[in-house]
Amino acid sequence: MLFNSLFMKTTTRIFLVYCLLAISGATLRAQDALPKIVETSFKVSGVCGECKERIETTLDTKGVKFASWNQDTQMLTLAFQPKKITEEKIHNLLTEAGHATEKAEANPVAYQNLPGCCQYESVAPH
Repeated sequence: MLFNSLFMKTTTRIFLVYCLLAISGATLRAQDALPKIVETSFKVSGVCGECKERIETTLDTKGVKFASWNQDTQMLTLAFQPKKITEEKIHNLLTEAGHATEKAEANPVAYQNLPGCCQYESVAPH
């Protein structure tokens, strides 16, 4: 009886360790599957050269390799490392700086704090 109890405890522990190793391995393989650099483009609302500087400076952060905003088309082209920053985080950074994106509205307080020439909802493009 004592042997059966020890056998069951040992078997249970081995099974739990095996499960943890399997889960860890699957997580590591999923992370390895992420591309090293993703290139994408999306619309970011803005008006002027000051907007361009703010948008590009906002994305001067860890994981973003390249960011360029076109004032005429309002398109942002960027390259980023998904292991270091997500596209969702990039959109959030821009909205917290006062600029709406295709996926998120600008933070209203940040938008109101933009210079008058940068408030794209009420200013005609330069």
